[in-house]
Amino acid sequence: IDASSSQSFTIEYNGGGNAFNYPDNLDSAFAQFYNEFVFSPGAFDLIPENDTIGFTQYMENYYAYDDGSAENGLGLTVTGELAIRFQAIIPDSLIGMKIYFNPRFDRPVDPFTMIIFGPNSDNQGPGASQFEQGFNVADFNELGHDIFSYYFFEEPQFVSGEFYVGLRQIGDISLNVGYDRNTDNLNQMFYRTGINWQPLPSGTPGSLMIRPVFQSELDSII
Repeated sequence: IDASSSQSFTIEYNGGGNAFNYPDNLDSAFAQFYNEFVFSPGAFDLIPENDTIGFTQYMENYYAYDDGSAENGLGLTVTGELAIRFQAIIPDSLIGMKIYFNPRFDRPVDPFTMIIFGPNSDNQGPGASQFEQGFNVADFNELGHDIFSYYFFEEPQFVSGEFYVGLRQIGDISLNVGYDRNTDNLNQMFYRTGINWQPLPSGTPGSLMIRPVFQSELDSII
């Protein structure tokens, strides 16, 4: 299916416990909802033009902590690993990751390895590696700001409950992964340059722009 195709429908939600059920007859892996909230104070509404707020909510096939905008970049100055913790709502399969690398003028050839980790019983970072796949070059996309690149696994990888995704930087040149400073998820991110995992320093609130991508019967990613 063409990823640019769309369907429109309207559902009124007036509170009072009315539940919203996601439609199961859509023919696309993605959907977006425009949420509008109207406040009606009646006769006291002196300026009706400012009684409405709204936002667009996107439903896609990946998990993300970041808001899609990189204010900084983050990487290591030695060989090491970065990882982010997620919780699968239901058992599912990952087909890859979306990663945003901040563009660099020198365009280095930076090999890296994508990794899926299992949980750790002491809750102090990732557990054992469950899957690894190497890439020879990081895609420093120069087509525009905050454009993610897809990195696909050779085969789908099953995940359930708590899992971690991340990458291994090979060498002492930072991969400069996009870092969103507007959303603080330090408690979900870890790094290691030796044996033990460490939380990211408390003085660097934000979110790494690494997103696990889930499999869908209607995948439209090329």
